[in-house]
Amino acid sequence: MNASPDAVRALVAGVLRIDEERVDILSGLVDLGATSIAVMEIIVEVEDSFSVELTDEQMDEVVTVEDLVRLINKSLDERAARR
Repeated sequence: MNASPDAVRALVAGVLRIDEERVDILSGLVDLGATSIAVMEIIVEVEDSFSVELTDEQMDEVVTVEDLVRLINKSLDERAARR
Protein backbone atom coordinates (compact mmCIF):
# COMPACT_ATOMS: atom_id res chain seq x y z
CA MET A 1 0.00 0.00 0.00
CA ASN A 2 1.26 3.44 -0.88
CA ALA A 3 -0.03 6.87 0.00
CA SER A 4 -1.63 8.49 -3.01
CA PRO A 5 -0.95 12.15 -3.66
CA ASP A 6 -4.71 12.79 -3.61
CA ALA A 7 -5.07 11.21 -0.16
CA VAL A 8 -2.23 13.31 1.23
CA ARG A 9 -3.59 16.47 -0.40
CA ALA A 10 -6.96 15.80 1.23
CA LEU A 11 -5.33 15.19 4.60
CA VAL A 12 -3.31 18.42 4.42
CA ALA A 13 -6.36 20.41 3.29
CA GLY A 14 -8.39 18.96 6.15
CA VAL A 15 -5.83 19.83 8.81
CA LEU A 16 -5.32 23.33 7.43
CA ARG A 17 -9.07 23.79 6.90
CA ILE A 18 -8.63 24.95 3.32
CA ASP A 19 -10.24 23.89 0.06
CA GLU A 20 -8.54 20.80 -1.31
CA GLU A 21 -8.35 22.47 -4.72
CA ARG A 22 -5.82 24.94 -3.25
CA VAL A 23 -3.46 22.10 -2.38
CA ASP A 24 -1.23 21.14 -5.27
CA ILE A 25 1.33 18.34 -5.02
CA LEU A 26 4.08 20.98 -5.33
CA SER A 27 2.51 23.31 -2.76
CA GLY A 28 4.73 24.25 0.14
CA LEU A 29 3.19 23.54 3.52
CA VAL A 30 4.19 26.98 4.79
CA ASP A 31 2.82 28.59 1.61
CA LEU A 32 -0.51 26.91 2.41
CA GLY A 33 -0.51 28.51 5.84
CA ALA A 34 0.90 25.69 7.94
CA THR A 35 2.27 26.92 11.24
CA SER A 36 4.56 24.76 13.36
CA ILE A 37 1.50 23.60 15.30
CA ALA A 38 -0.32 22.74 12.07
CA VAL A 39 2.68 20.72 10.90
CA MET A 40 2.51 18.77 14.17
CA GLU A 41 -1.19 18.14 13.51
CA ILE A 42 -0.35 16.97 9.98
CA ILE A 43 2.21 14.54 11.43
CA VAL A 44 -0.36 13.11 13.85
CA GLU A 45 -2.93 12.72 11.06
CA VAL A 46 -0.37 11.09 8.75
CA GLU A 47 0.74 8.68 11.47
CA ASP A 48 -2.86 7.74 12.28
CA SER A 49 -4.04 7.50 8.68
CA PHE A 50 -1.09 5.56 7.27
CA SER A 51 0.13 3.71 10.39
CA VAL A 52 3.64 5.12 10.15
CA GLU A 53 5.92 6.90 12.60
CA LEU A 54 7.65 10.05 11.42
CA THR A 55 10.52 11.66 13.26
CA ASP A 56 11.08 15.37 13.68
CA GLU A 57 14.27 15.01 11.65
CA GLN A 58 12.36 13.46 8.76
CA MET A 59 9.72 16.18 8.88
CA ASP A 60 12.41 18.87 8.85
CA GLU A 61 13.13 17.78 5.27
CA VAL A 62 9.48 18.10 4.20
CA VAL A 63 8.78 21.32 2.35
CA THR A 64 6.07 20.37 -0.15
CA VAL A 65 3.11 18.02 -0.22
CA GLU A 66 5.14 15.90 -2.66
CA ASP A 67 7.92 15.61 -0.06
CA LEU A 68 5.35 14.39 2.44
CA VAL A 69 4.01 11.77 0.01
CA ARG A 70 7.55 10.52 -0.60
CA LEU A 71 8.30 10.35 3.13
CA ILE A 72 5.11 8.42 3.87
CA ASN A 73 5.78 5.97 1.05
CA LYS A 74 9.40 5.52 2.13
CA SER A 75 8.21 4.72 5.66
CA LEU A 76 5.62 2.28 4.33
CA ASP A 77 8.22 0.59 2.11
CA GLU A 78 10.67 0.26 5.01
CA ARG A 79 7.98 -1.24 7.21
CA ALA A 80 7.03 -3.72 4.48
CA ALA A 81 10.69 -4.71 4.00
CA ARG A 82 10.99 -5.55 7.71
CA ARG A 83 8.14 -8.04 7.50
